[in-house]
Amino acid sequence: MNKKSSFITLVLVALLGFALGRVSISTTFSEPSKPDVLELSQINTEQNVRTKDKPKQKDYIRLMPNGAVETLNEPSSIKRSPQDITLENKYKALEAKYDALIGEKADLLKRVATLQANNNVNTNLPVKVKLSKEDVTGVLSAPFDDFVLSSGNSLSTKFKQLQTQKQDVEWAIETQQRITDFFITHEYGYAVELRGVSCKQSMCDIRGFEREAKSLNKVMRSIRAETWWAFNSTHSSSRSDKEYGQFFYMIVSNSKRKNN
Repeated sequence: MNKKSSFITLVLVALLGFALGRVSISTTFSEPSKPDVLELSQINTEQNVRTKDKPKQKDYIRLMPNGAVETLNEPSSIKRSPQDITLENKYKALEAKYDALIGEKADLLKRVATLQANNNVNTNLPVKVKLSKEDVTGVLSAPFDDFVLSSGNSLSTKFKQLQTQKQDVEWAIETQQRITDFFITHEYGYAVELRGVSCKQSMCDIRGFEREAKSLNKVMRSIRAETWWAFNSTHSSSRSDKEYGQFFYMIVSNSKRKNN
């Protein structure tokens, strides 16, 4: 009986060992299950979507107590103090005012340039010419001497230029004669009494008395239509006096003639 039981036990142990060996071999050589694997393109696509959907961090400006400006990223975990927010708003307001002032300055510069172009502004104003009595009385007789002395700067300047010019004798004599003849032979010549005509090189002065109102304007309108009249500038003035009546003094210039 004991032999039979021992034999059965040995058989059972052998069968159990064989079974365990089959299980171990099956476990060792069985194909492992495949895990869930995502392709690289799919991973990249999902990463791009997550990155695109993720809100970007914003920059903000912090004004330091020493006046410096610090630019920081604002993570959601950082909270700004009320002082930081107030200083930031003040900075933005000042920046806006600065930009507005720059724009206004540019606009004003354009307007000034336009006004100067339209009005032909000359910043080089002529120096005022002062004439002495000796400068005038040796050249003009009464009432023209006092008249020129008390005239404005424009006529005084032209008078000074006329006196300092060298004389082109041939041109001066011919021009003086033409002017004199024209006044005398004009239909209103009776109403304009010439007292003198003096020419130098590109300038002449004409002086006289106007016996009838507007007669001088009519003569001058006619003489400007003459082909030989080459003067392109006229400075004239007139005055009424109890002793002399209405008298005039004018200087005509031809800027195209060469002055020596």
